[in-house]
Amino acid sequence: MHAQIRNVISRLEFSTGTVLVELSAGEQTPLGRLLNRLYYQTTLCDVIDRDCRFGYPHNGGSHTFTFRGPRGDAVAMLELIKETLAEKFALQGEEAQVNSELSFVSQEILAGRKM
Repeated sequence: MHAQIRNVISRLEFSTGTVLVELSAGEQTPLGRLLNRLYYQTTLCDVIDRDCRFGYPHNGGSHTFTFRGPRGDAVAMLELIKETLAEKFALQGEEAQVNSELSFVSQEILAGRKM
C-alpha cells in the first residue's frame, strides 16, 4: 500500500454516523497531482455536496480536499473520484497506484476502523 494512502487512512476521523476524510498532499506528490486534476481538469467537485466538502485546490504548496459526511456518502465520493480520474486520464506509475488504492480508504470507512 502506498504511503500516501496509509496516511489518508490514519487521518480518518469517525463520529456517530459520519466520517471525516482528508485527502491532502504536497502538490508534487502522486496524490497532490491527482487532486490538482480533480479540481482543475474535471467538473467532479460540482457534483459533490458543497456543504460536505472543504479545502482548497492549492494551499501553500499542497492540494487539499476534505469531506465530512455519512460513511456511505464518503465511500461513494471516493469511488466516484477514483473512477473519474481513471477514465479521464491515462494514469501511470504512482499516480495510478494511489488512485486505485483509494478503494482501501473506502474499505476502512465501511469497516469503521483505522490502520
